[in-house]
Amino acid sequence: MIDFSLLYLPSNYLAELLFSRLFPSAYLQMALPDARIVAIYLAPGMLWYLLPLVMVALLITSVVLALVMAVFGATPGKAIFGIKVRPLNGNGTFRFHLRRELAVFAAGFGCGFPLISALTMVVQRQRVALGLPASYDEGRASITGMRLTPVREVLGAIAIIATAIGATMLTVSERGNAPWHLQTYAWQNPVTSKITAISRIWQVKSIPAAPPNRYYEFRSSRSLLSMVQFGYERWSGNNIDNASYAAILQPVVQQHFKVIDDWKPVTVGGISALRIHASGFDGLSTAIEITVAVQGRDCWQTSVYTRGKEVDDTTGATDLAEALFSTIATDQSEISALNVTSP
Repeated sequence: MIDFSLLYLPSNYLAELLFSRLFPSAYLQMALPDARIVAIYLAPGMLWYLLPLVMVALLITSVVLALVMAVFGATPGKAIFGIKVRPLNGNGTFRFHLRRELAVFAAGFGCGFPLISALTMVVQRQRVALGLPASYDEGRASITGMRLTPVREVLGAIAIIATAIGATMLTVSERGNAPWHLQTYAWQNPVTSKITAISRIWQVKSIPAAPPNRYYEFRSSRSLLSMVQFGYERWSGNNIDNASYAAILQPVVQQHFKVIDDWKPVTVGGISALRIHASGFDGLSTAIEITVAVQGRDCWQTSVYTRGKEVDDTTGATDLAEALFSTIATDQSEISALNVTSP
């Protein structure tokens, strides 16, 4: 257990890094404050977002332990307590130790599944207490141990205490620093001068447009396979409403995308708007969600593009759209072009 405790924390960090890049939307839903507690005790449905992290971390730990055993013949915990693991046939190669560690992962830790892992550990402990080998060692390896001296007991206690202190310090540090997707910066709408908080995963750049129109592109810095475009257009005629503006955009949307549904009323950032869904013609499973809102002659729109998943699955993109629409002025129907400033 000392070996797993020493290696599991860095392995879990590596697993989170890989998980956040390969499955970002699931990671965003899982990596909420105290999500690990919520997942187990309050919201069992979220447990399926946590399990892959636990399993990957345990697998990484198993591979590292096998490598250490093959190179040095013992792990820190086994060296402290004088435990030797020898194969019944052949040499202690990396292949042998990897197979054993994977067997420990399955039969000893229950593949990381809650309750199952507790049951498997109890079963293995009972076997050893009865003088039998653990099921993952039976017919494969012999386990021998040296006499437990006071020095070994002290070293073992120090290792356990140090591991507990390290885990506590890491937990306190994580709680004191917001996860990367919860860190924000202030972004000011150059048309309304209103400010909103935007996650630091989004990097913004201005898209050239004829004044006073404004267009911005938000791209993720964490490979979310998502992009959000936020646009402002000053209508040249009389006041226009949401339905009229959506009807004007409809031919353009149909020209570039495969429309899935009709414009439907929604409320985004406290603003009444219309929304339509579409998909790309590129065959790359691109989902598009376009939302428009009009106030007087001020026309706003967001276009959310996600690849490989539905827009509703991309928590970061939908939250960004909400934040952007929250900066739309609601207390005046017309804004002078003179108030439009550079970002």
